[in-house]
Amino acid sequence: MKSKMPKLISISGSVHSGKTTVSRMIAAKMPNASYLDGDLLSSLIKCKYPKTAAIDDMLPEIHENIIQIIKASLQNGVDCIVDYVFSDDTRQQIIDSLAGVKFRQKWYLLKPDIAKVLQGSKTRPRLSDWEIDRIHYHYNGEVLNTKMAKMIDSTNQTPQQTVTEIMEDL
Repeated sequence: MKSKMPKLISISGSVHSGKTTVSRMIAAKMPNASYLDGDLLSSLIKCKYPKTAAIDDMLPEIHENIIQIIKASLQNGVDCIVDYVFSDDTRQQIIDSLAGVKFRQKWYLLKPDIAKVLQGSKTRPRLSDWEIDRIHYHYNGEVLNTKMAKMIDSTNQTPQQTVTEIMEDL
């Protein structure tokens, strides 16, 4: 019998990896779930900073807000699906911040082939220069190297196939 403890389900990946689509689809299948769009939260926080501020300068505030929302959901017995780019260090920070909260956790990293990511899609046929730069930053950095998250190569999967793979793993 599966535990009744609330679940933290994190869907991570680079810009344009499909994490938002997959996260929303999973949230729709889970009746007792909140969905946290980390990019939306990040955009709201960015409004407080000068346009010239680097995203890395904003990350502590973004992460703290994400943690507060996750914690509130889990403490209220609500599953929380989070869609954001997390490194293993940030995953560990989240876990440490949730000490004392009883919950189950599943961390996923969507990592389609970079060539597919850079092609764009029907919903985003043209990527901005910032998105292209950020994709290269993620694929060449530590963010997409994980020991904590289950990596899913979604290169040749539809979003529904990725959702099915994750739901079967839960």
